[in-house]
Amino acid sequence: AVKRGWMSPPKSRLSAMDGFLGGAGDSTLLEYIFAFVSARDLLSSMATCRFWAQVAEAESVWRVKCEELWADKMQVHVGGARSSLAAYWMSLLNGRRTRISAEELINNNWHFRFRTDHRVLNGSSVAPMALASFKRSGEPAVGYFVSGVHGAPSSVRPLRWWLVQPEEVKEAEKCTAVQAHVHGTGEQSGVSSLRSSCVRVSPYPPLQAHRLDNWGWVLSNQFVELTSTCETDGTEGALTNIEFVDLQ
Repeated sequence: AVKRGWMSPPKSRLSAMDGFLGGAGDSTLLEYIFAFVSARDLLSSMATCRFWAQVAEAESVWRVKCEELWADKMQVHVGGARSSLAAYWMSLLNGRRTRISAEELINNNWHFRFRTDHRVLNGSSVAPMALASFKRSGEPAVGYFVSGVHGAPSSVRPLRWWLVQPEEVKEAEKCTAVQAHVHGTGEQSGVSSLRSSCVRVSPYPPLQAHRLDNWGWVLSNQFVELTSTCETDGTEGALTNIEFVDLQ
């Protein structure tokens, strides 16, 4: 018995819907629709049927998603992905990483600014911000740090830097606490985050690494803040463009 108020769609419409959902239809329309679907919903749509899964994994669909995701990002690492789908999720995972690498320190230029009044520290005036860079030495995760900040020791001579290893973390935490006490800043917030990532520039307190929304980096302690930037000074170690593997 047919329920009142319910009508079966015409066979022609059923045939068209079956082709669209079941795989006999043209994928162009579905690809166009998927361009307006979020990445998470796009993954969910793959469970609808084999045809949708095939279209939802299409290179053209995920290349658009990659372009949308990376539009405002400073750095993108795709780790040798073989498809745009893999590149999207690998870059997203990498963008959430909180441990900075030696390569990222070296291949970025940095905006250097003092978080405290520099005149209190050494009696000299200082420009609000200047470029700084981490240079490479013979050791893998060790080098020297230089800056253009007037009055800063790093503008006069190179300072040794190194990534803090796990066994150094407790010592770095002690150093941060002692420095905060000596200088009366009382700023020890985020000390536990040293376990995420920490850079030492001798002989100063540890620089804690934090990720920005654009997948850049901020290195900071109670005295200074360094922010990764695309601006270059023309020297080796300037920031490279997006690391992108040609997926064609």
